[in-house]
Amino acid sequence: MLKFVIMQCSTVNSSASPSSAQAQPQPVQAPKPSSATGTKALHETTIKDPLEHARDIKFDIDININGEPNQAGLELSKQELDTQHPEIQKTNLFTIKLPSKKQLISFTDLGANVLDLRLGGDLPEDKITDSPLLTNPKIDKLSITPIRGLNPISSPPGRIEDEILFPVNDAGKLDKNGPHKTKSGIKISDYALDKNYPRNGDMRIHGFLFKKKWKLEHVKTNANQDLQVSYIYDTRTDEEYKKLFGEMIYRVKYTLSNRNSKPEFLTEMSVENVSQVSWLAKLFGKKPKDAFPIGLQSHPYFIAKSWRLSANKYLELSNKNLPTGKLLDLDKTKDLNTMQATTQAEIDHPYTDLRPGPDHLVAEFIRPDDKVLSLRWDTRLAPFAVVYNGKAKEGQVCIEPGTSAPNASQLQFNPNCKFDPKPSYLKPGESQSMWWSVDLGGKV
Repeated sequence: MLKFVIMQCSTVNSSASPSSAQAQPQPVQAPKPSSATGTKALHETTIKDPLEHARDIKFDIDININGEPNQAGLELSKQELDTQHPEIQKTNLFTIKLPSKKQLISFTDLGANVLDLRLGGDLPEDKITDSPLLTNPKIDKLSITPIRGLNPISSPPGRIEDEILFPVNDAGKLDKNGPHKTKSGIKISDYALDKNYPRNGDMRIHGFLFKKKWKLEHVKTNANQDLQVSYIYDTRTDEEYKKLFGEMIYRVKYTLSNRNSKPEFLTEMSVENVSQVSWLAKLFGKKPKDAFPIGLQSHPYFIAKSWRLSANKYLELSNKNLPTGKLLDLDKTKDLNTMQATTQAEIDHPYTDLRPGPDHLVAEFIRPDDKVLSLRWDTRLAPFAVVYNGKAKEGQVCIEPGTSAPNASQLQFNPNCKFDPKPSYLKPGESQSMWWSVDLGGKV
């Protein structure tokens, strides 16, 4: 919860050093009480952050997504779509309109993905299907590559080098230089990933969950027409996933509401290790020292004509588009702290040393209708963000907050790595979570 103190100052400090103009951009800090002469605190206001706000909302009306098309003042529709998935040939696409708020959301079981999102605001009633926030895919046949839409969870996050996810030595400890075959005869190559990113060398990107069929847990609303959609994916029923990662339960929860008089969309995601013993213990028949690394990342594409991101560092990439281990200061081509056109320069880089402003504000977009879309997340939970703008040609930008750096599980063994890539280790019984939100403001 954030506390903002509104101040009234009668003195101005004009003695700043001339060199201060050359300093790196600093985070916007909430005003603090001051004991300086001429400064008076008028009053305090307490603002709940997006997660606290959503958890305080009471959702007491269950929506039967397969039932009547009109429930609790909402308009519901269901469509069966073909996919490009070799095993999941069809998936459901659900669309819910909230007429009183001029809002709309379309979501699918495949990847628990949101394909269309409209926060409405001051749009007239007949424009409820205008002004999408997301660059949504063609919905006649869904691709299983996360190139459009919201794509809530990439896990493991980012890009993974080569096909071996986590090389392991004979003691059951994660080891970059470990053998690819153990003394017990287990071939690590039997636990290799399928590769889906041939450009600049083979690797795995975007995890596995975008191509899985998730279970819809519930859709709920209330008298204010706030909306909550919850999905779950239990890997205990997935032999492919269990072989590689063990037994995990993933959850994604979407909440549409109003906060601070603005329409807001919150995405919460979590993973829990529900294995009875660790994955490595199953593999080697003994209890290993290390837990298994996992992690979370989201992958939303937004429509925008200009944008900015509050960050002070970026990760140098190799010719494979993987972090080298060097953390670099911003140059003119990588500095995103000031608003710039989405078509100004091609960006495909991970950033860190994020500098959120008040209320977890990390990035902003100017939409084609000149409204401001604010992107917020807790950078303590997700200290990295991969940024991609579609080769600077399409009026879109993808900002991917994540708990770990790309290729963190391999990067941690790189002796030249100059920063902590923060691979996330979950022992049986442990869990991890993160969240992000967008809210729609007025015109610039």
